Amino acid sequence: MQTYRIVVGVDGSQASLRALSWAVAEADRRGATVQAVTAWQWTQPDLGADLRAEHEKLARLSLDDAITVARRGRPDVTVAAEAVAGPAADVLTRAAADADLLVLGSHGHGRLFHAVLGSVAEQCIRAAVCPVVVVPVPQPATSQAEVLHSPLHALLDPGLCEVRYRGRRTGRRYAVPVMYAEAEGRIVVLVGDAPGKNWWRNFRGPRPVTVRRAGVLRRGVARILDPADEGYAENVQGYVRRHRLVPLPTDRLLVIEPSAIEPTEGA
Repeated sequence: MQTYRIVVGVDGSQASLRALSWAVAEADRRGATVQAVTAWQWTQPDLGADLRAEHEKLARLSLDDAITVARRGRPDVTVAAEAVAGPAADVLTRAAADADLLVLGSHGHGRLFHAVLGSVAEQCIRAAVCPVVVVPVPQPATSQAEVLHSPLHALLDPGLCEVRYRGRRTGRRYAVPVMYAEAEGRIVVLVGDAPGKNWWRNFRGPRPVTVRRAGVLRRGVARILDPADEGYAENVQGYVRRHRLVPLPTDRLLVIEPSAIEPTEGA
């Protein structure tokens, strides 16, 4: 008797991680196996084969970490991981060609090499030859600013901080809520969709910042790294592990070196 097989698309977004968890739970109930698939595309070959291979490695690492989390409490479920180059809809429908079920997140905001599952879910539903389950994500009741200024910030979202700085040209004060990770004492912020944003351009050279985390202010020096810069791959590893997101070739990385100044309580 052939084992029931579930294919699930994973792009690092909360929607896809919920889809993966649902697929593992369903496999546990049915005695099925799960194939977790990440689709990615490389759009800048001029940056070199080594960098392409590094991003492919990070994509697989992110997928493996997501599977580890999803299998907690269900260690007997078999989950295979596959990172495949190509458009997400094509990759997923091919992977599910002989599957019993295809599982997707309802709207992916993760940017794992263009695999934004929410934007291709309809294509998968139209093209798939097996049943498709779309797992929704509850909408958050609070904004990033509300979380940051809550006295329960450290419990509500320990991966969120606020970066305060002065504009390089205007001198005006700015405060930007961002997701962060830590890498050997440094604070690392991924600037997604960087070409469409301007604030990170203030850090083309090292500049002073203040970081607010859990009501505590700490000063530091921030600088921006491009994907081809030395230290980029090393620093991005911590972000990938914490948030299970892999940057696009056009994204940037803000690296903040904390100063030796003692932290202070801040509003």
